[in-house]
Amino acid sequence: MDIPLELSFHNMEPSDALKAAVEGHVAKLEQLHDHVIGCRVAIEMPHKSHRLGSNAPDVRLVVRVPGREIVVSRELAHSGNKKTATDAYSVLDNAFATALKQLKDYRRQIQGETKPKDVPLTGHVAEIVAERKYGFITAPDGGQIYFHRNSVADEGFDALKVGDTVEYAAVMGDKGPAAARVWRTEKANQNDPLASENRART
Repeated sequence: MDIPLELSFHNMEPSDALKAAVEGHVAKLEQLHDHVIGCRVAIEMPHKSHRLGSNAPDVRLVVRVPGREIVVSRELAHSGNKKTATDAYSVLDNAFATALKQLKDYRRQIQGETKPKDVPLTGHVAEIVAERKYGFITAPDGGQIYFHRNSVADEGFDALKVGDTVEYAAVMGDKGPAAARVWRTEKANQNDPLASENRART
């Protein structure tokens, strides 16, 4: 993963056993999708005074891959199960099983899409992770497209700012939607107050 696993415990003592279980589930996700950007897991006991066996924990799971952020709550994880899990391990199993299914669906969706035309698309820089040498572009349909600094024309990665208008050539690879080539345009940054004012007048 580009970002180390983020695991937090609330209203309960941290557990090395639960951490190992989470790491095992994350490893399975990485086997399915070869570019998991990051994963956040929060395990919480709703009432601190209750015992673990009699009070089902809440688990919130966020998995980020290029072009998609998958969010799983305890309610979503249980929606397809007849039996409600009553311990942290079972809730984790359900949450990660739901995330795994969503990842599989997303992978099939990507593989089933036709390759885009060579006509450059226009989007805006949504995020730049300079220390990791990559970023994301907001596509016309609202989705996010991953790009690496090596994809930016004229070695212009360091000059990019969030909100900059860019043109890019999209590809569908094993790691999901990505920009094979990115060009910065002369159009105003969408986060520029003056640019926003000018757009409002037109």
